[in-house]
Amino acid sequence: MDTVSLQCETIASQQVQVGFAMLKRAIDAIAKWYQGEWKPYFNPRDSNVFVFGGDHERHWTAKAARVVVTFWLNQWQWIIGTAIAIAALIATIS
Repeated sequence: MDTVSLQCETIASQQVQVGFAMLKRAIDAIAKWYQGEWKPYFNPRDSNVFVFGGDHERHWTAKAARVVVTFWLNQWQWIIGTAIAIAALIATIS
């Protein structure tokens, strides 16, 4: 192999590695957005009771996305069947 093709292969492999790194960062950012920020329960310092745990505080768009995903997972058969029926009706009318 000559040096030019070797350099091209090196550049191509570096570009692929950068692409995978960007994809991983994007997936991590989406996962962090979807899960929300963990907030532990408030425990006053002078209280004798300590409450363990906390809750995820999610952005309103993440809450809306969860509603859509939950609806799809519960009702996907009806959605697909309705879409096929509407497409068939449109095809018949046209």
